Amino acid sequence: MNKAIIVLIALLSLSCNQLQDAAQQSFKYSFSEGSLCTTGEKVFSSNANMCAALQNNSYNNGCAQSQRQDFFYSRCSGSWTPSKAVFPLFKIQFT
Repeated sequence: MNKAIIVLIALLSLSCNQLQDAAQQSFKYSFSEGSLCTTGEKVFSSNANMCAALQNNSYNNGCAQSQRQDFFYSRCSGSWTPSKAVFPLFKIQFT
């Protein structure tokens, strides 16, 4: 009986630790293309919000689209559909 109680307490403790780790998980990224541009550090409370932001060129200063796309496919589901093409060097935007 004592062993069963100890095992039960150990399992409950492990489950609580896993829930705390999941609750503290943050979703973030930061990309740059040398000294040309940077997305800046972006931090989100959910993976869905991060995945949407990865596709927003304006939000990411039009920077590092191929890096963001690779990161999107490694962390997100669905297809890559960036919001608009931005060329920050010339400040030209295409919608």
